[in-house]
Amino acid sequence: MGAFRLGCEYVLKVMRKERETLLTLLEAFVYDPLVDWTVNDDATALRRSINAKPSASASASNEIKCHKKDKSKNKLQDWDAKKRHLVGKLKQCQKFWSKYKPEILGQLLDMSREIEKLQQIQAQRLTSEQELANLNQRSALISEISSLGSAIESHSFNTASPRYASKRCHTEALARQTTLRQVDYEMVQFLLSQYEKCLQQQQLAEFNVRLIQFKLEGSSWHNEYLALVDVLQLHLPAKTLEGYDNTRSQIDELFGRLSDLGLQCVEHMLQYAVIMSYYPEQRHRENIYVRFHDSFAGYLQNADSDSPPTMTPIDKDCKLSAAETLESVWMDLNCQLHQLTQHFANDQVVAQSHSPSHSLLAAIGQSSCSQSQLNAALIRTLDGATSVFGDYEQSALQAQNIKLGQQQLQFIQLVRSMCQGAVEPLEQANYQLTQLQEALTALVQLQHCFELEVPASIFRLLLLGPNLDHLQALLQLSPETLGDRYNQLVRKQQDQQQQQTMSLTLPLTVEQQFLLSLQPAYAQFDQLVRALERITRIIKLIIDDDPDQSQQCMDLNILKMGRTQLNERLFFELVLQTLRESRSYDVRLMAIPVQGLVQRLQSDYIVGLVSLISYAYYTGCGIRCQDLGGGEDVSQLCDGLFAALQSEASLQQQQFEIALLNQKIETQTLIASAHHWAYGDLLDTELPCGHIISRQKLCEAIYENWQTLDKSSEAMQQLQLQLESKLEQLQSQRSNWNRNHIDSLLRNEELQRQLASDQLKLINELSKCANALCSIEQTGMISQEQQKQTLINMDQWLQAHSKWQSSNSRISDVEQAIVQLLDPEGAIDLSWLTNVQALLEDYTCKVQREISTLECEQQTHHRLICSMLKDMQRQQDNMPRVYLRSLCAEQEDQQQDQGKLVPLDVQLLCGHVRDSQRTLMNFFQRLLDMRKELSSERRDLHPEMLANWQEQLQQIQNIAIHDVDEFFRGVEEFLQHSADSDSLPYETFAHSKGAPNLHEQKRNAYGVSVWKKIRMKLEGRDPDSNQRCTVAEQVDYVIREATNPDNLAVLYEGWTPWV
Repeated sequence: MGAFRLGCEYVLKVMRKERETLLTLLEAFVYDPLVDWTVNDDATALRRSINAKPSASASASNEIKCHKKDKSKNKLQDWDAKKRHLVGKLKQCQKFWSKYKPEILGQLLDMSREIEKLQQIQAQRLTSEQELANLNQRSALISEISSLGSAIESHSFNTASPRYASKRCHTEALARQTTLRQVDYEMVQFLLSQYEKCLQQQQLAEFNVRLIQFKLEGSSWHNEYLALVDVLQLHLPAKTLEGYDNTRSQIDELFGRLSDLGLQCVEHMLQYAVIMSYYPEQRHRENIYVRFHDSFAGYLQNADSDSPPTMTPIDKDCKLSAAETLESVWMDLNCQLHQLTQHFANDQVVAQSHSPSHSLLAAIGQSSCSQSQLNAALIRTLDGATSVFGDYEQSALQAQNIKLGQQQLQFIQLVRSMCQGAVEPLEQANYQLTQLQEALTALVQLQHCFELEVPASIFRLLLLGPNLDHLQALLQLSPETLGDRYNQLVRKQQDQQQQQTMSLTLPLTVEQQFLLSLQPAYAQFDQLVRALERITRIIKLIIDDDPDQSQQCMDLNILKMGRTQLNERLFFELVLQTLRESRSYDVRLMAIPVQGLVQRLQSDYIVGLVSLISYAYYTGCGIRCQDLGGGEDVSQLCDGLFAALQSEASLQQQQFEIALLNQKIETQTLIASAHHWAYGDLLDTELPCGHIISRQKLCEAIYENWQTLDKSSEAMQQLQLQLESKLEQLQSQRSNWNRNHIDSLLRNEELQRQLASDQLKLINELSKCANALCSIEQTGMISQEQQKQTLINMDQWLQAHSKWQSSNSRISDVEQAIVQLLDPEGAIDLSWLTNVQALLEDYTCKVQREISTLECEQQTHHRLICSMLKDMQRQQDNMPRVYLRSLCAEQEDQQQDQGKLVPLDVQLLCGHVRDSQRTLMNFFQRLLDMRKELSSERRDLHPEMLANWQEQLQQIQNIAIHDVDEFFRGVEEFLQHSADSDSLPYETFAHSKGAPNLHEQKRNAYGVSVWKKIRMKLEGRDPDSNQRCTVAEQVDYVIREATNPDNLAVLYEGWTPWV
């Protein structure tokens, strides 16, 4: 650091400290009437006219003034002439477009049709070329057989005829089975659509919310009904009201029971859906319903498909080891939960034996101490706590305590709670502590993401599949490549959300799904990086503003490290490390990378910040006193308050840890259950299943709930029919005395009937979902004949489909085509080879002639399109030409001579004429570009090229119809409006009567802007007004700008800055 830089920093520090004095002095110049802040010609002329002295040559001055007036009048007449000239040119452009528009649009339409014909011809040509390639393959096979000579009997083609016959037989059998099983396919399709609803957790959550809502509304309407019945007992016979009341009570009871049964069923289905979210997709595809649906749909979509499904082998040893690891992790987490629960119970008992914080706060409020004594006591208590916490940070860092971040957040909250209501910290100190709290929160949340959410995504998408191919593919990537793929995918998702297109999007791959699951963790990482950058800036500002704390701040690691090295690569390197550890199936090992990162961040950036910034927070407006002067009791109360708050915060932290452990145990249980559901029946050794959820028991519980719901729904419908008859009897008892009460009861009954109807619809929809789930899982319905027959039919079709796929794989397309051309009906011989070869030659010649004919047609249409474009280009010669460059130059000269602006209507007309010419020139330029592309030499017309031509022509048509035509339509309306009006405004700004006042306002506004710019520089908010930079950063920026070659190049050479 040189002497010049040190001098700059010293001067800037002094100017910052005395900025109020400097700004006060400069503010007087803003409103000084003798200071002119503007630099235009009008201000110069006005100043000269004010300071001018009377001279003897008055007559000459009068002659000059008269001459200027005459010249001004002549200029007004020139503007009228220019206006008429421009209107005429605008009319010529408008007439040109009106005259040639039908012809141009017609030619564009003809060109579009010609390009469509080219596309059709190209499609036919591609088909013919493909047929020619197939014929060449068949001829090559025949030549191969012929080259064997007498050994042709050894060729595999001798068995092609029976293989083709087998394939044809299986194809016909499958076609018959497909016709018979169409009804079964539609039924299975409906079942799977309902089953998909069962797997959507959001849909099940909506069911749950609606059922709870029905239960609450039913209880409120029932209370209103009871109040009405008490009134009607005075006006109706007891027997009539008793029968209605019994039926109504049964309905209300059944209504509540239906809601409870529905909630229980939704709870079981939600548990099933969560486990199935971890269930491997490949194993789900092996279900007979899913296999039948996918195979049937694929066969209907492409009947010639002959690709059998590939079965992924399963590593039984790997799956058994994974199950044992999941069991061990579950047991370890439960032991931790048991220990933490006991520790929490003991701490809770101890906390109850001490005074709570609210009673201590009340005692402090009732004490007779002064505010200064209270502030001093609080600061003394917090000083001791801050010193102890600083020592704890160092010991926890050495012991690699993973809970250090939570303890730091807890201490910050304790400091805030102690100061609340007693000390009002400065806004700047509050901002500093808030930034530190945000950084620690982001760090803790990042750790939780990599301990819970990221492992759950890895298990769901990568680990529980039959193999680990996707995981191995991700591990082969570098952090940079993984980051690039993540950014591209996120940008693509954001673009789709902004466009909100209704077009169907391709399903996401496993890799893309995993990358999208990283978004919450990446958001926390990004927030952490930004918060640490703000904290670094805050520490530098503390050094500049408070020299007393500069030495303590300079000892912080965050300044020694310099700029934070947290970047995108570090995050994705952490992801890859977690993926490498995930191959052990142990979430404890998966958490090691993020714990190491947290320890490194604590050591490099955070340790020491909590004590420093907390000290600045609570000493913001407190008074430090060595002699409390009778405030010892208050000091003891403050110490007790801090201890009570610390105990309560510790209990809250333990409750949070217990909830987090319960969440981890629940996730581990779901993962282990999905693993057991997928591979439990395939392994010879029985998997440990003490902590898993039984699939059979869960499905049986859903089946029982479904059956009970159906019976209760039928009973509800019968009771409603009975209630209708009771209501008719009740209406027959109407009289003038009870009419109003009966009407109120009927209204209540109508609302309850509507509520019950909505509930039955929801229960019916829930029953359909439960029925589909039980059918797919084959639970409770195996005894039914219809279900058995459906399974038999699906199995028969799948067997026929498997045979058809097998026969397809035994014969190639070339062999099949030759057999179809001439079936040898047994072994092949030389005469058969001769006949087949002759037929292939005939077909080849025929196809070649077709290709030649299509090429000639393509050339003809192509030449026609080029000639049409050439004819359209010739119409540009008739377009009117307007040269506005000389007119604009003349306007600028007159404006500089007289200080007056061009009239607004002339400016508007100039703009219209210029826009009309540019619009037409752009249109013809697009035609010229397309003509150049069509006229370029090329051998083949590819479909992509023809599609590009069609797209370009469509864009040109849109320009002609929307841009050009709409523009000249607006021009026509403008011309009509200008013809109807007699005069247009000629006044400019220089003719305004209030010009002096406006000039003064402009001058003052410009002066204020200059004053504000100086203030921003003195406050350190230059060049970025949203951030306050340090003295060193501002000096660096000024020196960098002063030595920038781009700025030096525009200096006035008369200043000789190089000397």
